[in-house]
Amino acid sequence: MSSRDSISRWIVKIKQGDEAAAQTIWDRCFPDMVRLARTRLRATSRRMADEEDVALSALNSFCRAAQQGRFPDLAGSDGLWRLLSEMAKRKAVDLIRRNQRRKAGETKCGVNPASPPQQFCSSGNCAGRGG
Repeated sequence: MSSRDSISRWIVKIKQGDEAAAQTIWDRCFPDMVRLARTRLRATSRRMADEEDVALSALNSFCRAAQQGRFPDLAGSDGLWRLLSEMAKRKAVDLIRRNQRRKAGETKCGVNPASPPQQFCSSGNCAGRGG
């Protein structure tokens, strides 16, 4: 049996909620995902989160989404790696943007907490006061 067949079986099992299959994918993919995230995060602060957090978040998102049926056509190692690497890249970009907002003193919705209170959003999505 080829490793490609094994990965296809693990993907099916992950979709069924099998934690052992998720652990196997984790063991195989996590180190490469960390390296990928590290290259993406090269010039950003890693005080609040780092490349391991990015890889962990991407793998967690993958497992949850697979169990929800979001990847019905996913099969094989090539497709899995393309998906996981794209998820990790996007998570890294999100982290970089969060760090940039923090540096600029902005809240989650992009409003500076030093602004007068009436300028804060009222959507309830602000991490700062007034929301």
